[in-house]
Amino acid sequence: MRIGIDARLFTGKNMTGIAVTQYEIIKQLALIDKKNEYYLLSREKVQLDFPIPENWHEVVEPFKQGMVWYNTKLITLLKKYKIDIFWNCNHILPLRKPKGVKYVLTIHDLALCKFRGIGETSNVVKQKLFVRHSCRMADKIAVVSECTKKDLMQIMKVPDDKIIVCYNGGAEAKSRVSDDTIKVTREKYNITGRYIFYLGTLEPRKNILTAVKAFDVLRKYENIQFVISGGKGWKYQPVLDQINRSNYKEDIILTGYVTPEEKSALYSDAILFVFPSIYEGFGIPILEAFSYGTPVITANNSSLAEVGGKAAFYIQDALDANELATLMNKVLHLDVSEREKLKKSEQRQTQKFSWKASACTMLHIFEQTMKQ
Repeated sequence: MRIGIDARLFTGKNMTGIAVTQYEIIKQLALIDKKNEYYLLSREKVQLDFPIPENWHEVVEPFKQGMVWYNTKLITLLKKYKIDIFWNCNHILPLRKPKGVKYVLTIHDLALCKFRGIGETSNVVKQKLFVRHSCRMADKIAVVSECTKKDLMQIMKVPDDKIIVCYNGGAEAKSRVSDDTIKVTREKYNITGRYIFYLGTLEPRKNILTAVKAFDVLRKYENIQFVISGGKGWKYQPVLDQINRSNYKEDIILTGYVTPEEKSALYSDAILFVFPSIYEGFGIPILEAFSYGTPVITANNSSLAEVGGKAAFYIQDALDANELATLMNKVLHLDVSEREKLKKSEQRQTQKFSWKASACTMLHIFEQTMKQ
């Protein structure tokens, strides 16, 4: 097979979110599949941290406007390199399909279709119109959870036999980060004692407002800090306003984007990780926290219980700050034996997800697509 991949996600230096997950899959595909030919198609040079095997090819066709490139230049490339399967791993396929080419699409979530007020209007329209069209154009659709599969069938009316679940990978159990790295990270962000950690974009869907309110309740009784890491997303200002209104705002630390080394240090040294999102297609931060043996509190909605399994603690109402504060207090007071038991449970849950398994599933999807 000749497999073309939309590689525009992999051109930036600081990849986050979907780009990171799909990059891990192509890295594993490069290791396990020496038979098929792969073409990384982009309008800019792709940033790779692994050597490209002989059966992988980078094709750069410069062009300023992304969507125009995608629906004109890309189509030409698919024909030129006689691509059998084109894979887009970020929701949207080209508007037309060249003869002889089959399309595979990855859908991560349909949050913008399910909930009002959690994204820019332009992105909502894009998801409702272009994703719906892409679902019709696709020969097979990969989804990252059973939750997303269910949403796709209900909202986009995609038939069951067109969808295959391809879970994201997790992270292997990590050894504790060095004391020096932790010390440097703590000093940089003025972390002076025990802390609760959150990692993710500052946007309404992530529900950081509730986490800050819960911290305010908890902080009355516990001497602890709250470290919030991640870039500013859509409508982030209410989060900053809530922090500024807090009686304990000096104990709430906003780090912004953190390096991979700092992220590891923050996960490793945290006494608790909170992830009370309103909706997630998967929820990789849960598995990342597990890999460092850090307890996790998340919400019992969307795909989060699929990912967290029996190793996470759950709030039933994601918007209830008092429920979250009560559970945070409970987890903070776990004794040593309870924490050790929890770590073993986290390790077992993390082992259910791997990037190699994700890549094997994607290869299976390509093979199934070619047969139909």
